[in-house]
Amino acid sequence: MPSRCPSKDCSGGGENRQKKIKVDQFSELSDYLKKPAMDLSRCSYCGCVYETRNQRILGFLDGGVVGEGWKPITE
Repeated sequence: MPSRCPSKDCSGGGENRQKKIKVDQFSELSDYLKKPAMDLSRCSYCGCVYETRNQRILGFLDGGVVGEGWKPITE
């Protein structure tokens, strides 16, 4: 598990705030991210959703900074 949030804008995402995505949270994510093989984590401080292994940020879910709902990263 990462030691802190990978989002450069997150000021409070310490190790204790990094959790695996819960089953009930998957329903809000894009179809692309609902693959069972994906290992996703979420920062409970800012809502950053990222691939646990390489810390690639995919978007934000229900974060205090970006608000409620799923907001994917557009590249």
